[in-house]
Amino acid sequence: MTDDNNNPPHRPDAPSLVAAPSDKPRLVTHNRGLVAKNMGKRFKKRPVVRGVSMSLQRGEVVGLLGPNGAGKTTCFYMIIGLM
Repeated sequence: MTDDNNNPPHRPDAPSLVAAPSDKPRLVTHNRGLVAKNMGKRFKKRPVVRGVSMSLQRGEVVGLLGPNGAGKTTCFYMIIGLM
């Protein structure tokens, strides 16, 4: 059995947590894919990524290979905007 007294009152001016039907992702068919040129990152004075470039076409899948500490995760974070 549920108790309806625990539900917060409805506020018409409150933002909706459900996306409107027009907020659907749309397919973009004409783009260049992902291009990153000459990426670099320093932590204090120490360069950890220098001169990394990549170009990916739409639908292409890649993997970054390298030893521990080579900057793979840092490159990924820079591309997606976490750094």
